[in-house]
Amino acid sequence: MVEDIRVKSRKNLEGAKKVLAERMLWQKEAESRSQDSKKSPAELEEMRRKKEFLFEKHLYPKLSPAKREDYLAWYEGYVANGGSPTIYYRSSFECLLWYIANEDLKMPVALHDEMAVNIIVPEGVDVADGDWGENKFFKMDNFEASGSVPIFEVKDF
Repeated sequence: MVEDIRVKSRKNLEGAKKVLAERMLWQKEAESRSQDSKKSPAELEEMRRKKEFLFEKHLYPKLSPAKREDYLAWYEGYVANGGSPTIYYRSSFECLLWYIANEDLKMPVALHDEMAVNIIVPEGVDVADGDWGENKFFKMDNFEASGSVPIFEVKDF
């Protein structure tokens, strides 16, 4: 009985630490956006063009479009490891941009808002540390996500 309470307490503490880390990340992203809001429209457009270039040159060639079944394979492993969804969409899987990494992602490309993508990372594929912006990674080797875990309002979920 006492051991059960200790295990639950550890899980609650780990969950609280994870929520705190996510909140700190959101705060950092909000601060970054507020700095962007001080830039002129020309500066913001230049930043957008640079990010598009980086995406097309360094990231997109290493990706292929993902299907709902790819995400479900990751999601089943995530739930089997005790995970649960963190965000609910009243639309289908296709409402977000989903890709599969075909090779190591060595150069972080920080994409935000409508440019951000969701990337399913197969076992054996590495993702470099760095500023990836609002891109989210769903790793098959440990069934972890780098951000929110969606569930969609469709029959498959």
